[in-house]
Amino acid sequence: MIKAAIFGLGRIGATYDDLDNLEIPRSHLGALINNPIYEIVALIDPDQSTFKPLENHFSKNIFFTDDNLWNGTADVIIFANSPHNREKELNAIIKKSPKVIMLEKPLAADLEQAKKIEELVNGSDVKCVINFHRRYDQNYIALKKQITKPPQKIICRYSKGLYNYASHHIDLVQNWFGDFSNIKILSNAENPDFKADLSCGANIYFLGFKNTKYDIFDMDIFFDDSVLHIENGGCEMRWQRCAPDLYYPNYTQLSQGIDMRKKGQVSGMISLYEDIKNYVLGQSNALLGTTIEESVKNMLVIDEVLRQKANNEE
Repeated sequence: MIKAAIFGLGRIGATYDDLDNLEIPRSHLGALINNPIYEIVALIDPDQSTFKPLENHFSKNIFFTDDNLWNGTADVIIFANSPHNREKELNAIIKKSPKVIMLEKPLAADLEQAKKIEELVNGSDVKCVINFHRRYDQNYIALKKQITKPPQKIICRYSKGLYNYASHHIDLVQNWFGDFSNIKILSNAENPDFKADLSCGANIYFLGFKNTKYDIFDMDIFFDDSVLHIENGGCEMRWQRCAPDLYYPNYTQLSQGIDMRKKGQVSGMISLYEDIKNYVLGQSNALLGTTIEESVKNMLVIDEVLRQKANNEE
């Protein structure tokens, strides 16, 4: 068995899922329960009210309001709590010598803290991964392999903030198309519009939305001969390719598009803990997900947008 502990029993830590009816887990706790190799040895949250919905599933002996009250250790430790005290918490947990630490995004409360965490983790023997779960989804992995050339432009539309949905866009784009440079804010809104250049040669544009009655996480990737659409929270992928125009002879338009995945929830949480299992058991030498270094680069983008926003540089 692989022993696991979770810090933070909020939505992403535990309450996203109905633990009696798990299909595609969306929380860390649900994903651990879904994989029988894991034994949950500690659930830690300063808010005792988070324990109540879980007490029918676990012994009361594994609930703690403070990590100082937990004297044990675990192979895998998950931080699904607020990042504001993460450097201090990590410093204490690394001394317990876990094999893997999984950090929920954002990595830290700000860029300065993120760089300190990077230094702390790199100075230890602990493997650390940040949860951008689309990195693990098999549909995204397969789609990345089908991209054989850089795009010309990318348009990302997001709600829910820079550190939330926009950071998922940034992570995915960095993984597929390279680093950001020449970041320029285009609006001073709460969810700002901004643009940047990518190391692959493409331009990228972010459009931020607030006060919509629907969630927005969409991306359009424009190649010279096609457009790849990632829509509805990333649960739908559609690739439009060149086709003869239906209405005007001797012109070319885009086809209606081919679905690149079976429509449904992103299943990265399942693959995340399968990957961690393989690493802990020595069946693989590396973890597939976002590294500390990549997450710091993500925060560099957000930090620059926020800096320009604070200085009204639109």
